[in-house]
Amino acid sequence: MTTAVYVHASMDAAQQALVRQAVAGSQVITNAALSGDYTQYVLEQKGARTYGSRMKQVDRREYPFDWMHPLSRRLALLISLAKDSDRILLLFEDHAAIPDLFLLMAQAYNGTVRVFSGTRRVEKDEFPDARRQYGELLLKPIQPLPEPTELYQTPNGSTVRPYQQQMIDFAKNRAGTGWFVDMGLGKTMAALALLDYWMKHGDINPARPVCIVAPIMVALDTWGRECEKWGYDWDIKKNIRLTPRKRDDLLRSLTVPQEKPTLFLTNRDQLKQVREYFYARNLSLPFDVLIIDELSLFKSPTAKCSEEIAYYRQSVKRFLGLTGTPASNHLIDLWSQLKLVDKNETRWAGRTIYDFQDKFFIPGARSSQGFVTRWDPKPGAEETIFSRAADSVVSMQSKGLVELPEISYSNLFVTLPESARKEYTKLENDIAEELMGGNGAYYPLPNGPEILIPTSDNLSGKLLQMAGGAMYTDNRHNYKVIHDEKLDALDNLIESATSPLLVFYYFASDFDRIQKRYKNTLPVLDSKDRDVQRQIARWNNGEIPVLLAHPASVGHGLNLQSGPGHTIVWFSLPNWDNDKYQQANKRLHRSGQAHSVSVIHILAKDTIEEVMLYSLRGKEKVNASLMQFLDRTRRET
Repeated sequence: MTTAVYVHASMDAAQQALVRQAVAGSQVITNAALSGDYTQYVLEQKGARTYGSRMKQVDRREYPFDWMHPLSRRLALLISLAKDSDRILLLFEDHAAIPDLFLLMAQAYNGTVRVFSGTRRVEKDEFPDARRQYGELLLKPIQPLPEPTELYQTPNGSTVRPYQQQMIDFAKNRAGTGWFVDMGLGKTMAALALLDYWMKHGDINPARPVCIVAPIMVALDTWGRECEKWGYDWDIKKNIRLTPRKRDDLLRSLTVPQEKPTLFLTNRDQLKQVREYFYARNLSLPFDVLIIDELSLFKSPTAKCSEEIAYYRQSVKRFLGLTGTPASNHLIDLWSQLKLVDKNETRWAGRTIYDFQDKFFIPGARSSQGFVTRWDPKPGAEETIFSRAADSVVSMQSKGLVELPEISYSNLFVTLPESARKEYTKLENDIAEELMGGNGAYYPLPNGPEILIPTSDNLSGKLLQMAGGAMYTDNRHNYKVIHDEKLDALDNLIESATSPLLVFYYFASDFDRIQKRYKNTLPVLDSKDRDVQRQIARWNNGEIPVLLAHPASVGHGLNLQSGPGHTIVWFSLPNWDNDKYQQANKRLHRSGQAHSVSVIHILAKDTIEEVMLYSLRGKEKVNASLMQFLDRTRRET
């Protein structure tokens, strides 16, 4: 005879005596700590260990519950105990509310059920609240997107793809929508078709401009080119690199009805100036629609740009947020983005990011001073976040929707010279140990000044600089060269290249040293360059054999895949930032690329660069998991 003892909260002495009498002569299984011999059932958690035969782990994957609900864990344990026993005792505190669902489930899985409130026996045959309670515990399944019944056409007669139509159908009747869609799937074309639908159906006023906030390079190049490509005869007004007088003239033109549909393009650094122009004249913002082309740029709720965008968001009728990397570094990054999409539908995420953090995450690592340096999701939190987010966002991955070229990753290792290795070890060990005390440390650079390293984050940057070959000596970007191993490796890659190379650098010292090595002959793709669009055209025409770029300048929205270039070289990694890493790689690995793409990392062996690359790949798993969970598009099999 196996007797199960389910304890809902805690037991008093009287209940303990009741249990001892009831289980006498039985094998005992329970979810609580009892006296005598018993097997305790526990819910499986990450990293949980089984302690001999006295503990049994319950696999939460067997139950379709929302594990953030306070009763889910208890119900899973109760059901497991009921299944594995001949009879079961359910113990609740005296006068505590007893959920109907728990009584129903116990009776469904066990023929002999005894329920106690304190030591008082409870008998009940009807469970009117059980269905409602069960519905509250279930993790809502994400339904596939409906197949489109028609495919919209662009003015030049092109037809959107079925998956683009699904994106449009999901958004067209909503006030706020997020498109978490892989790079290269045509988000811009779909957004233009959506705007056209809204205008033709009276959802927005075509005489009022559409505000599009995008990175500089995207604002300058992508939206205007896509409008022309698909035949939209719309005005494109760019608030990029204008003098104050020209900016005021442009904004003044937005205060009157527009003669034809108008896209007003700006970058996030201009949001304050635009808002202040209208507010100073006692005018409301003139936009019916706000589109953020790269929503992840607003992932920090405390950043000034996030405060500014809130004014815009509350003033528009329709909102659309586009990104292919919503959680490129951490799931916590989702909170601010989801709140921009729809505040009402994301009440579950909490009023502040700290509510979100407390509800779904636990500290995963702490610094020597006790500060949390990493937050890990609670068991089941990822599935709950993904399921709830599906109410307001749609996700699509490239696989199975468009043909993408193969992509390969390889590492070209360089070895630090003996003198550089000695200094690297000193930084990694001695300086790190000094920082453990909570104070800053001074590093005496050989034949150079002493450098103040105030925190471990600063130390990480210095290690990365040294691995790359040069270290900054002050805050004005003066630097001292440590070694040239990476430059030599880049030499070999350029000499042996059979196609154009796109070379990413991170530090300004990297750029300076590369240009000095090649006597300033290598062109650079820079958003501040007024000739940047011509550089893009030259690259796509195969006229540039080696193109330098910083990932922050070219990371979002640029199409560099049309020419013969299909090799990326990372001279230095983007300092733990997976968003920049993934977005930069997608400049070549996207629809329209005719060649297999090769990504080469030049890494200093046995340095922080190897750890960093491993971390970037780990972060991408989080983003890929979110995208896959929310992807509801059917593929051809």
